Amino acid sequence: MSFGRWLERGNKKLAEKEYIERGALLEILNGLYDHHLTMRNYVADGATQDCIEAVEQAPAADVVEVVRCKDCAFAKNNYLVDGLCICEKTIHDYIKGEIPRNTLMCEDDYCSYGERKEQK
Repeated sequence: MSFGRWLERGNKKLAEKEYIERGALLEILNGLYDHHLTMRNYVADGATQDCIEAVEQAPAADVVEVVRCKDCAFAKNNYLVDGLCICEKTIHDYIKGEIPRNTLMCEDDYCSYGERKEQK
């Protein structure tokens, strides 16, 4: 496999998420390292090894994958109010007329209550 095709395949893995997963990046760098060894490019091989070590030693980011309202089990899109969906977690406050900020949501919003809808 050519390096260009191999790198393209690796970049697709990273593009699936908006944050970089250490394991996916290390897989790409290890493939690059193997490619340099095959091509007997020992200068690039050493640089790639330095990159691998830097990634392994870098502190992990404190990230959590969010659930957007459009994908949330609590979002009720059949109750549209001015183009917003109603969050079932807080709908009782909505009915009482006490509309908290997180009751009416746009599709791309998210909150700490979010739980992904089950795939059918």
